[in-house]
Formats: sequence, C-alpha cells, structure tokens
Amino acid sequence: MTLSVFIPTYNRPALLRRAIQSCLDQTTLPEEIIVVDNGTNPQTRAVVESFSGTPLVIRYLTSPLFNFRAALSTGISNLKSDWAINLDDDDFLLPWRIENDLKLLQTIPNDVILVAHHFARVDYKNEVVWVHELDQEKINLFHVLAFEGLGPPASTTIRTNLLKAHHPFDLGEGNSDYDLYCSILPHGKSMMADSYGYIMDDTRTGLRRTDGNTGPVDRFKLQMERYKHLLPIADPPDGERLRSKQERLMTFFVGKHLFNKAAKNYFSMIVRHPIMFLMGMVSHLRPYMSFLPLRLTPKIHGARQISFEQFSRNYPELMTIVEKYRLTSNG
Repeated sequence: MTLSVFIPTYNRPALLRRAIQSCLDQTTLPEEIIVVDNGTNPQTRAVVESFSGTPLVIRYLTSPLFNFRAALSTGISNLKSDWAINLDDDDFLLPWRIENDLKLLQTIPNDVILVAHHFARVDYKNEVVWVHELDQEKINLFHVLAFEGLGPPASTTIRTNLLKAHHPFDLGEGNSDYDLYCSILPHGKSMMADSYGYIMDDTRTGLRRTDGNTGPVDRFKLQMERYKHLLPIADPPDGERLRSKQERLMTFFVGKHLFNKAAKNYFSMIVRHPIMFLMGMVSHLRPYMSFLPLRLTPKIHGARQISFEQFSRNYPELMTIVEKYRLTSNG
C-alpha cells in the first residue's frame, strides 16, 4: 500500500517550503511528493531542490501558467501510488497523517474510495481557529450536493485510480473541491478516519466580509446547474429534498456575500428562507464570538470559530503544531 502527496503551487516559495517540510516531518514518510508549479517565481524550483538531500522523493513538474485546475490535472496524471493527498501549498499535514492513513487503508473494504479527516483552519494574524469536526453520516454524495459534509481535498485521502479516471479538472471554471467530490463519489463509498489530518492556513488581511461580491453566489449557481443530473441519484426518486437544501444554502450565501446590494434579485428565496439569510449576515460576527467557550460557540456552516487561547486549552497538541509551523513571512 503506497500513498503520495501532490502540491500545486503558485509563486509562494516560503509557504511551499512549509508544506513540504510537514511531509518530511511525518512519522511515516509518503511514497513521494509531486510539486506542480504553475507560477513564475524561480524560487519555487529552488525550494524543491533544497530538499534534494532528504530521504523523500520530491518531483518538480510544471503546468500552464496561472491555471490551478491544469496544475491539479498534471499532478494527478503523474501519480504512481495507490492513494493520494492533494495538499495546497499554503497548508500543512499533521505529523501522524501518513502513518494513520496507511494503517487504516490496510483494513478498509475495496469499495471505499475516500477517507476523510477532521481539520482546522487557522488565522495567524487574528489568532482565531475554525474547528471542523466532520460527521460520518454526512460524507457522501447527498451532503456534498447540499454543500456540506466534506472539507477541502487536503482533508481527504483518495484512491489514485479513481482520481485518474474521474477527476474533473479538465472542465472549465468552477469550485474545484466541489467538482472533485461530485465526480468521484458516485463511484464508491467514503468513511471517516476520526482524527485530525491537516491544518489549513486561512490567514488573511482585513475583514472577512465580502459585501457586494457576487463571485461566490455565481459559482454556487454554476455548481448547482453543473451537477443537477446527480440529484435523483443521491436523493431518490426526484432529488426534491436536495433542491430544497441547496436553495436554503444559496440563501445563506446571498446573506453573507450580497447583503442589500444585490439581494433584491433573490427576494422570493429570502422570503422562503429568512433565517438562512440572517445567518449569512451574522456569520461576519463570528470573530467577535471567538472568546466564548467551545461548547457555546455557534456552529455556522460546519465550523466553530474560537480564539487561539481557547484552541490551546481544548486541543493542546494541535496548538503546539500550529505554533511550530507559524511563518514570519508568507512570501
């Protein structure tokens, strides 16, 4: 049983170095790392070459510039292992991830094609953490089509043959995470590892509010249309429950991203789901709730936001790792 990691990267050599180092810090090393460079910074290749003396095989590949989906496709087509992890260049694996995966993968049924892990998103600048603890009952096609259940691809370990056969990255624009799950989950089952697998560095500048930004709402509409043929498969006989859940979440995104600027275009939907619209609006207040104890923190769209202090008290081992991989520069 073999497991590899592939990392698409774009002009972020310092972050890439951390991502690769997290693979080297594993208690059991992966089969190899594939780095796919779709940027223009010469330091990217230099970072990869700086690891040449390590016991880990690291391959450096290039793909068309500024094309993230092409980088994903290049990484997948070059995989040689049985299983794979798609790690973004700004994130990092927890040190037990590969060892735990390999132990679990030896025991699972042949029809399991995806193993999911809990994960945390960290904002180093504002010192807050979003805790994502997944639910075994929700890591399936039904809940993916409802835009819930699974986290980003780095929180999953996927059979390579399924990735090669069914990956969606030759399609045009869209949400690459959602495209991936909708493309492979019809072909097998998924299961929970019941452990934390990686940390997503979600450090940003400024407020997290995207008032007036129609992009997320437009992408949501695109995904709903692209995979509407799967609704009756995931929700027999006609997919009506799923359509209702999608509309509710759409209303949440309208509240979160549009507020009053374009919300009038979705008036009838807001009337049907006013609570979801309000939840979207108040989701921007979560940074001001991070001082609350974990059990009192509201769970919005699958995550609870807490302060570094709260995270340290509730997850001391994870906090130690988060601090270990803190960067002084994201260049």
